[in-house]
Amino acid sequence: MGTALAACSRCHGLDGAGRVSGAFPRLDIQQADYLLAQLRAYAAGARQSGMMGAVAAELSEADMRRLAQHYAAKTERSTDSLDESFGVGRALVMRGAPEQGIPACLSCHKDNNVERNPLYPAIKGQYAQFTLAQLNLFKDGKR
Repeated sequence: MGTALAACSRCHGLDGAGRVSGAFPRLDIQQADYLLAQLRAYAAGARQSGMMGAVAAELSEADMRRLAQHYAAKTERSTDSLDESFGVGRALVMRGAPEQGIPACLSCHKDNNVERNPLYPAIKGQYAQFTLAQLNLFKDGKR
């Protein structure tokens, strides 16, 4: 796993903390099943990324499993709880927008790994810029 971990750590860090810029997401808050599913999707071309597709395509199934376990085993750093100053965003996370058919984010992306479906990513603690980019990809039908 040494070479594979070295490739991943260039962007995500050995600890999986990613980069605050939001260009590289935190992996340390995700479950192994989710990380493995994403690596497989990148490798198969089902999830698009110029960088991740090329990296994942070079990984064996065993490497993918080891990497997913490595990053999922990292201790999640404490994250601030949702603050009242987030207004509309906080309301979407907590209650959704039923009048627009939008469920609460936390209905699928639970705050803890015990309650959350292992194939759904954690969003609490993820970098805001990365989350915004992913939401825009979903909105545009590209994810």
